[in-house]
Amino acid sequence: MQSRVLPFTLLFAGLVLGCGLLTGTWRAPISPDWLDRLGMAPMDLRRGAWWRIVTCLLPTHGGAVFWGSLGIGCWSNGLAERRFGTRVAVETFVLAHLASLFLVSFLVVLPMDWMGSALGESLALARDVGGSGGYYGCLGLGIAGLRSPHRRRCWHTLMLLILAGRLVGSLWLEAEHATLHGDLAHPIAYATGVLMARLRFSR
Repeated sequence: MQSRVLPFTLLFAGLVLGCGLLTGTWRAPISPDWLDRLGMAPMDLRRGAWWRIVTCLLPTHGGAVFWGSLGIGCWSNGLAERRFGTRVAVETFVLAHLASLFLVSFLVVLPMDWMGSALGESLALARDVGGSGGYYGCLGLGIAGLRSPHRRRCWHTLMLLILAGRLVGSLWLEAEHATLHGDLAHPIAYATGVLMARLRFSR
């Protein structure tokens, strides 16, 4: 089901732009105060601060990251919405966002913290922002919906190399904990989108 009208993509762009103007992240990195107010850490889920699942969705880390996130998000969401329609795109965005947050938090970070890992403790307390899990899920959905099997394989291979390279690079270079959060979550989100496409095609 191809759609020429993209209400979800336009809504996403408007909300991210509005949040960027409110927080000043359209021109500068997010301030520690805004990050503390809106961000989410795995430990927040353990403590029951579930509202942070929503508040962490629209802010970005700011500056160049803001514009990059806005562009990639609109492209990914638009690709999924155009190919599968608004409802499926929204479902995939939400499911990928939740799956990446919960799986990284409860299967990776918090168990590391419980086992006494210094890295796990730092990751458990580090707050992050951004809806990249959602739009990586939509990207997986959109690419899996390409009609050409050759193009699908090429894009999946490219994305696998990019996601694996970013994760290995973050671990190797000991990147900031917020960056590592994202690099752990993105493969899960992308796979969620691919799975959603497979479920649609199997009906």
